[in-house]
Amino acid sequence: MPVSRNRNIATILGRSRASNASNRALAVDDGTGGGSLTVHDSIGNLPLSTATTGSMAFVNSNSRMYVYNGTGWYSATIVNTNPTWADSIGSGVGEPAASYSIDDSATPLVVTIGANDPEGVPIRYLGTASDSADPLMQSIVVDSDVGTVTFTPNSTATVWSNVAAGLHNDSAGGVFTYTFKATDGINILSKDATINYIGLAGGVIKPSTHGTAWQNATVSMQDAYGDGGTFSTNYNASAYQWNMTTHSKLFDGMLVRPTTMVVPDGEFLVVYWFKGLSGNSNHRGTGGFRVYDANDALLDYVALNSRNGDNASGVTTAGSNPGTKTTLGATAFGGLSNFYVAYRYSPSAGTRMWVKSSGTSPGTGANTWIHVTSNSSPTAPAYFGGSINNRQSSSGTVSIQMIDPTDLFNTLTF
Repeated sequence: MPVSRNRNIATILGRSRASNASNRALAVDDGTGGGSLTVHDSIGNLPLSTATTGSMAFVNSNSRMYVYNGTGWYSATIVNTNPTWADSIGSGVGEPAASYSIDDSATPLVVTIGANDPEGVPIRYLGTASDSADPLMQSIVVDSDVGTVTFTPNSTATVWSNVAAGLHNDSAGGVFTYTFKATDGINILSKDATINYIGLAGGVIKPSTHGTAWQNATVSMQDAYGDGGTFSTNYNASAYQWNMTTHSKLFDGMLVRPTTMVVPDGEFLVVYWFKGLSGNSNHRGTGGFRVYDANDALLDYVALNSRNGDNASGVTTAGSNPGTKTTLGATAFGGLSNFYVAYRYSPSAGTRMWVKSSGTSPGTGANTWIHVTSNSSPTAPAYFGGSINNRQSSSGTVSIQMIDPTDLFNTLTF
């Protein structure tokens, strides 16, 4: 029966051990150690005629150690070099990227990595996720042979429902760290990557997805003094803007309620622009942002008056579950003819509202976003409306416009 290569190497090393009972270090051709080790640039340079049984050599080109058994050189695989990221199969796989994004639960993220081992040992793949992945991921499956990692997230509704129920805390806001690993059985090559569940991190109420509900809103007249009257409105489809063009009685206005609006799961932001209000002593008015529940009941209401001094508090709040006014938000604004109202909702963090002037105005908050209300335990909203009025015979049309707040999502934070 032929002797195996491993048995040959074991025999050689056993002889070396027997002649080196004091465990002296191996020498490099100087005779002072427990054996002779020569260094060569390539396998082709390994000597044959001068080699003796038990001679050892290290080859630079492949970082391997070899032992001579009397008839040939055998790899001892004593030196084990770390695997390296590489396009091992020519298909673009290799080192994982620094970050990846998951759009939604219907489309799992699939990442394929690749590594090589200098000794030719087959690579196995594995990985670990940070704790913040637990509430986000339904599963993370690793193909240890191929190097494919499949991230399947929970639906955003599931994640936020669990957060709201207190089952876990999504403190990372939809982001977790995953450590990709490749091993030859001895050494491990690893790299951290950020996985961002952008479908969870937040959404926005914007014209491209909510414009149809906004255009089909129920529009009614607000009869300020209960004395009847008429009004007229129109809709500017290109601007996603409702306009009140006439009204026959004092301070009557329009109320816009997009009852078919479907809000995103989890965190989201909505911004309306109120404009055209008059600010002089006779031609004043009010614009208000309104939050409704699924039963069309008013939950929260933030309004600003357009005449200086008309409302000493600057900001009016109302509804069955209104936010608490901040000190700055209660006093910063007055006399606005154009302003934005932004509302951000989170099942775990509550709500915040901001106001921003779009023109010259008095007060600390002119032309900056001012945090005006907070609510740590809000009722989940179903849709958002707005109301606006001017004094009868005031100057021109008043309007409410839906704004795409995508760029503001990370700016207006909790």
